[in-house]
Amino acid sequence: MELWPWWMIWRPKIPYKVNCFTWLLANEAVLTQENIKKRKFQLCSRCYLCEEQEDTVNHLFLHCKWTDQLWRILSSLRKITWVRPRNIVQLLNCSINIGNTTIKEER
Repeated sequence: MELWPWWMIWRPKIPYKVNCFTWLLANEAVLTQENIKKRKFQLCSRCYLCEEQEDTVNHLFLHCKWTDQLWRILSSLRKITWVRPRNIVQLLNCSINIGNTTIKEER
């Protein structure tokens, strides 16, 4: 796992539910089919949204063709161009590095 300032999640101005969900995402502990299979349950490991890839945290929240459309809409509304990160921790790092060369705002 990459180094990441974990204290950034637990900010008092962010709702507690959002903090908890972000913590689960960063630790890839959200109950996707991949994580349920680790607990010895037998499931089909396809993504429910696209039915093309294995249902993992990174696929579901970053790389699924349906969530990709949501990211495109969000970035166009915010007028941000970016390269989609490989995993959730890199995404959280991007949110810290706004203004850096990782994310550039168009003016």
